[in-house]
Amino acid sequence: VATSRVPLDGDSVRLRASETNLGNLFADAMRADAKADITIVNSGSIRGDRVYPAGPIAKRTLVEMHPFGGVICKVSVTGNVVLQALNSAVSKMPATAGQFAQVSGLTMRVTPGAPAGSRVSDVRIGGQPLDPNRTYTVAITDYMLKGGDDYAMFVNKPVLIGPEAGGLIVTALETFVAGRDIAPAVDGRITMVR
Repeated sequence: VATSRVPLDGDSVRLRASETNLGNLFADAMRADAKADITIVNSGSIRGDRVYPAGPIAKRTLVEMHPFGGVICKVSVTGNVVLQALNSAVSKMPATAGQFAQVSGLTMRVTPGAPAGSRVSDVRIGGQPLDPNRTYTVAITDYMLKGGDDYAMFVNKPVLIGPEAGGLIVTALETFVAGRDIAPAVDGRITMVR
């Protein structure tokens, strides 16, 4: 399907507690597919639990990375809901958790030692500070749309692309990388603050 010039970090412990290049690739592919402002994807959606070596990427490898048949959905929510979701994503830290988010289109600072619910700060979307009252489009999984992994804040919000209309995550990933040499990097989307 494609070639990666760098190893792709799908180690479960790292995926569920920090930004990884494979997490960024997933989030970017979902955002491109849904044409959303941002992506928030639960790390539990990304499997394989290994570092994939640099080199050719087979379709089988993409299915190993996401074996669930998950669907990309798009919701329209306020910045306030985005902040709730990001705080939920890091609420179990320092423990690793499938709800930890990999993101695209945004950057944030996380203070794992702060009280749950107020660990996320300095959220920027497209380089601009998050506006709690502005509406943003967010690509998420169908699992998250139903409130899975403690993402209840997305339930009953305006749905722009629902599970019946959305594309498969694995197909979006394949489309995103097809025929390309890729080299996704950890580029500072999630900064941990001691």
